[in-house]
Amino acid sequence: MADNTVPAPRPSGLLGKLEAHDWHGLFPVAWLRLPVLLLAALLAVFLSYKAVHNQLTETGILHEDRVSLASFLDGSVHKPFAYRFLTPVLIGVVQNQVHLGVAALPAPLRAKIEPLCAGATSHPRPSCDTVVAYTAVSLGFCFLYLLAVYWFCNRLFGHPLIALAGMGFAYLCVN
Repeated sequence: MADNTVPAPRPSGLLGKLEAHDWHGLFPVAWLRLPVLLLAALLAVFLSYKAVHNQLTETGILHEDRVSLASFLDGSVHKPFAYRFLTPVLIGVVQNQVHLGVAALPAPLRAKIEPLCAGATSHPRPSCDTVVAYTAVSLGFCFLYLLAVYWFCNRLFGHPLIALAGMGFAYLCVN
């Protein structure tokens, strides 16, 4: 009995070329995948740091009363947003369980955090430990998000270099 199914037509143009291309041929050496994964993790750490630093210095979360960090954590912020439940809970865990404070930080990190704490002028004013906990939780969120983007792009396209580019693009879109 013959199979009478007709194969689906392949897209023409650029999409057809991208679909027909052998992406595994660009990265044939399997032992290079681990260094690229480490590079992706390091890039995610760096991009997470840049994103959180930009959020703390370029937005009004430490300066404006309507969107202050303390108001965000107690639920009375002017226009609440999607992370209004999970982030305050995680910040509370970091503050209460881990006892992460400015004094516990290494000197280079303390030098970066202290100006942020001094710049927290919104009313009600957040404590420096709250700023540190918020920074730690935000770094964790951003790091996990960028690694997830890398993993999904790698699964989708099957090529780690394209996944690195996807992670960089996700950073640019979010930041």
